[in-house]
Amino acid sequence: MDASPPRVSAGSDDLQSWAERVLLALPEARVTWRAGRPTFTVQDKIFAFTGGRGGTVIKLPEPRARALVASEEAVVLTMGKRAMREWIVVPPTWTEAHLELLRQAAAYVTSLVQETRVPAPKQKRQR
Repeated sequence: MDASPPRVSAGSDDLQSWAERVLLALPEARVTWRAGRPTFTVQDKIFAFTGGRGGTVIKLPEPRARALVASEEAVVLTMGKRAMREWIVVPPTWTEAHLELLRQAAAYVTSLVQETRVPAPKQKRQR
């Protein structure tokens, strides 16, 4: 499967078909469109979206994100002056390795959602 994103303007048919191909590879994911660009979610939590400068922003565990930045495969997402520890930006020249990053991101966010939904064990009240 070719997961290469098109180099086109937001809202184009090519961007739509690329998003659909990603969803075929990640059946647990959903896509919503914000400002004409795809935002990918799993269990209602964002794990990736296309950025305004053509790259794709992906959420990964901090150690994995740091490794990709150190190897110059990605850059840290900066919002204002704040560097986001778990969010990286990968260039729009996608390969199978980049699709694998999306899989890892979806799995990571799913694990975070599951951790927050595990109820704490009930403690016995002392009298």
